[in-house]
Order: sequence, then structure tokens, then C-alpha cells
Amino acid sequence: SPSYKARALAWYALVYATYFALYAAFAANDCARLARRALSALGPQTAPRARDLPGHLVPRLWLVLAMLAILPPLIIVMDLTAFAPLRRVQGLSTEDVIVLDLLATLAAGTLAAVFAARQISEPLDQLRGAVERVARGTYGEPAPVLGDDELGRLTLHFNRMSEGLREREVIRREFGRYVSPEIASRILDDALGDASAAPTRQLRDTTILFSDLKGYTA
Repeated sequence: SPSYKARALAWYALVYATYFALYAAFAANDCARLARRALSALGPQTAPRARDLPGHLVPRLWLVLAMLAILPPLIIVMDLTAFAPLRRVQGLSTEDVIVLDLLATLAAGTLAAVFAARQISEPLDQLRGAVERVARGTYGEPAPVLGDDELGRLTLHFNRMSEGLREREVIRREFGRYVSPEIASRILDDALGDASAAPTRQLRDTTILFSDLKGYTA
């Protein structure tokens, strides 16, 4: 009947539209990551602020999990009940319907899982590379903030920590031009509260030099 055909058309259109919308969302997120990477290459002034990153990775993953866990069995149940006459007209048995639906949902679910895994693995790889650079003493290469989720916020805070370490290293190096590196490190550690417990009074052999320029002072 026309009403049956309309219901079948609406149902399958809804199923395909749902999967295509999921893939379109992943594709848009990939384009956004490419844009953020290009912006981060321009300089730190283009880096986002923490309040600009809403952090919705967990709801997004829950949505993907719900689609992969609920939609495939729902498609099989609908094909075996409401749309069984349509499948019989197509010459498909119950076993054929189950196999075809499983293959279709497996392919769609695998593609969605690959997209979802990329959204997590790529930012983590960038962050791991930044951690290795900091461990080698290279502080001037921040990790690109690729997403507006929790991983992007974590990357942003790591970049700020790396910038603080770089500033501390610059201060230590420049201060060491005027005093010995050991004294510079000791002063900075005392100021930052990193110095180990030591006696408040120490006995040292020192040399004090008083110098003046001839005719310079009154």
C-alpha cells in the first residue's frame, strides 16, 4: 500500500540520514582540527583560551556508543517485524536479512569507530610529542590545540606549563651571566621554594673585592 511504502521509505531514510549525519560531524571536526593546527602554527597569540573550550568529548563518545549499540539491533528488529513483508517481496529470507543487516551495520560501525578513535589518538600523539620535546629541554614548540574538548584543554594547559618552564630557563641562563650558574640556580630555587632543607647559618671561606673607578665617585 502507499502508506506502507511511505513508512518504509521514511524509516530507511532516517537510518541513512543518521549515519551520514554522524560521518558529516566527524568530517567537520577533522576540518576544524586542520584549521586549528594551521592557526597554532602562526604563533602563540592565536592559541584559544581555556574558557573557549567547552569540553564535550565524553558526551560525544556516549553518542557514538549509543548509535553503535542501539541502532544496529534496532534495524534488525524492524526488518524482521515491521518490514518483513518488504523483505519477502525482495526475495530475502530471515537469515539473509540478518546477515545483510549485520554486514551493513558492521561496516558503518567500523567507519564510525575509526573516526572516533582518530579524534582521540591524534591530539594524544601531538601531546606526547610535546612532552618528549620538553623532556629534551626544548620548550619553544608547543603542541597544537586540535579540539575544543577536554583533550584540547589539557593541551592548552600543558603549553602554558611549558611556557613557564621556558621562562624559568631563560631567567636562569640570563641571571647566570652575572653570577655563577650555581648561585643563580640557588637563588631561583630559594625563590620558588625548591631548595632543599639547609642550615640557616653556614661558615664559608670567601673573598670580598671592593673596586672603584678612578675619578668616578665624589
